[in-house]
Amino acid sequence: MVGLTNERMQKAYVVDVNGDQYQDLVTITGVDYFNNRVAMKLFINEADKDWGHRKFVDYTEWSGINSNVDPKDTGRQTTIAAFADVDNDGDVDMVTAHYFHRIENYTDVGDRCQVLLNDGKGKFTVKVNNGLDKLGLTNTQGLSFLDYDLDGNIDLFIGNWFSDYTNNQVQDDILMRGNGDGTFTNVTELTNLNKPGKEPLYGSSAGDWNNDGWTDIFSASYCRTGGSLWKNTADGNFINVASEVGYNSQLLKGDNGQALCHWAAMPCDYDNDGDFDFYFALVHGGNNANEGRSTIVENKGPDSNYVLRWNMDLTPRKPPFAGHIATYDANWFDMDNDGLTDLSNADGTYAGGGNGRIYMFHQNTDHTFTDINKELGFTGIKYNTMSITRPFDYDNDGDEDLLIWGGGNKSSDHVPIFLKNEIADMNNHVMVNLKPAIGTNGSCIGARVEVHSGTLVKTKEVYAGQGNAAGQSQFKLVFGLGQLTTIDSIVVYFPNKKHNRVVLKNPEVNQTHLIYEYINALPLADIILFPNPAKNQTKVAFPENLSGPLEISVHDLSGKKLFQNSVSTYHKYIPIDLSAFSPGCYIVQLRDTSNNTYTKRLLVE
Repeated sequence: MVGLTNERMQKAYVVDVNGDQYQDLVTITGVDYFNNRVAMKLFINEADKDWGHRKFVDYTEWSGINSNVDPKDTGRQTTIAAFADVDNDGDVDMVTAHYFHRIENYTDVGDRCQVLLNDGKGKFTVKVNNGLDKLGLTNTQGLSFLDYDLDGNIDLFIGNWFSDYTNNQVQDDILMRGNGDGTFTNVTELTNLNKPGKEPLYGSSAGDWNNDGWTDIFSASYCRTGGSLWKNTADGNFINVASEVGYNSQLLKGDNGQALCHWAAMPCDYDNDGDFDFYFALVHGGNNANEGRSTIVENKGPDSNYVLRWNMDLTPRKPPFAGHIATYDANWFDMDNDGLTDLSNADGTYAGGGNGRIYMFHQNTDHTFTDINKELGFTGIKYNTMSITRPFDYDNDGDEDLLIWGGGNKSSDHVPIFLKNEIADMNNHVMVNLKPAIGTNGSCIGARVEVHSGTLVKTKEVYAGQGNAAGQSQFKLVFGLGQLTTIDSIVVYFPNKKHNRVVLKNPEVNQTHLIYEYINALPLADIILFPNPAKNQTKVAFPENLSGPLEISVHDLSGKKLFQNSVSTYHKYIPIDLSAFSPGCYIVQLRDTSNNTYTKRLLVE
C-alpha cells in the first residue's frame, strides 16, 4: 500500500530530499549487492490521491542518483551512502562509498567514493573533483557526518575495513574536512586520528559523548579489537580514550568463547539523565550468563567522568531466540510516545544461529526493558534473518513508523515490511525542526535539543551516518510526552563555536516547531534587528514569506549609504559587521524583488 511491494533493499536511508518535510527513502538493492552498478533507488514520499494516504513513488531514473562522473557511464557501484548539506545551500546532498567483502578478489571498474549535490528537488549531480574521489579504492562500512572543528562546514569520517582480508591487512580510516562547497580535504594525519593496529571497522557513529559541545567519533570494530572512542579535544585533534572510559565491545567473549564483532554503536539518552548512552549491536553473542551479547552500555555521567558500563540485564529476551546471536541493526525510538525511549533490534542468522528475527524492547519506568515481540505479533514474521530496522515518521503524524527488511538472497519472499504506528495515538508528542544561521552547518548535525516538561527532560542530538553502513534517520526530531499536555521549554544548542542557545518557551504540544538559530520566530511583515542596541554585530531577520535575492543596506541619518549587500533568503537572517561603525544612530533597509522596502532604526554603542 505504501509503494514498496516486491522491492529489495540491503540498506535503507531516511532523508527528505525535496524539502517538503516528508521523509523519502533511498535504498540499496540486495540483488547482486557487490557488483550492481545501478544499485540505488530513490522513493519520494507523495500523497496518494486515490487512497488518501502517503506512498513512496520511484523517482530513481529521474533523480540521477546512480550517475557517475562521466555522463555517458551507465551507473556507479554503491553499497553505502550518507546524507547531509555539504555545500550549505539548504538541501540534503549525498556521499557514496563501497564495501567489498573480499577486496583482493575485486575487479576494479574505476568507481570511487563520490559527492552528489542535490538541486533541492531530489535530482543529484556528481560534484567533480570533490576530494573523496582521489582517495583511491576504499573498503568502507562507516560514513559519519560531523562538524568536528565547528567551522560551519560539515566534515566526514570514513571508517574502513580490510585492504586485503586474506593477508589480514587493515585499511586506515580517513577524516575529510569539508570546505563548504561540496569538496573535502584529507586531514587525517593533522588530527591525530590514526587507527590502532588491526582494527577493521564495520560501522561508525558520531555524537557528543561527554557533553562538552564537541562531537566525538565511535567506531564499531569487526572482531579484532574492542573499538575506539575518539574524543574531540576541541583544538582540531582527537584522542582515543576507549580504554580509559570503558568503551569496549569485547568486554566478554561471545557464544562458546568466540570474539564479539561490533556492527553498530548507537548513541541515545535512553534514561533521560542528560548524557548519551549506547546500544552495542554485536555478532557472535551467546545467551549464557558468562557470555557476551548485544547490550546497552550506560554512560555514568559527569560525576564519574562519563565512564561506560555494560548492562546486558536490561534487555532480557523471550523465546524463541537464537542460540547464536547476530545483531545486524538496531535503533532507538519511542514506539508509544510515552516519554521513554524503546529499542528495535534486528537479529540475523550469521554463523548458523537460527531464529533470527526482529525484536522490540519496551522501556519500563525503572529503565529496564521488556521483550514485547509476542504482543506485537513480531514472532510470526516470516523472516528468520533481519537486516534493517528503520523507524521514521513517514506521514508527519507525530509518531515513528517502522520499516523492516529481512533476507539476504534473491528470493521473492524477501521484501520489506512497513508497519504504520497506531500505538502512539493515545499519547502526546512534539516535533522539532531546526534552521541554522550562517556559521552553522546546513543540516544542523550535532545540534542538541532538550524538551522540558515538569520533571521530564528528554535530550536528543541530530545525527547523520550512524552504525553499520551509515544508517540514516530523519533530521526532524520526534519527542514522546506521554500524557503531559504542556511543555515548559524547548532548548536548542546549535553546533558552532559559540554554542548558540535558543529557548522556545511554552510551545504547544502535538505540533511541529521550526526553531531558527538566534531567534524563536520570524517577523510576519517587518524586519527585526537583534541585538539592538548593538556593538560589534547585529543580525537582521526578515519575513518568512520573502523569497529570491534581497538587498540589504545601512544608511546614516543624512541618507548616506554606508553598507550594501545582496543576500539569499535561506537562513532568514544575516549578520552585519558593525566594527567599523562609529557610535550613533543608523537606518537599516531591506528591499525585496518586488521593490518593497522594510526599514528599522539601529543604535550602535
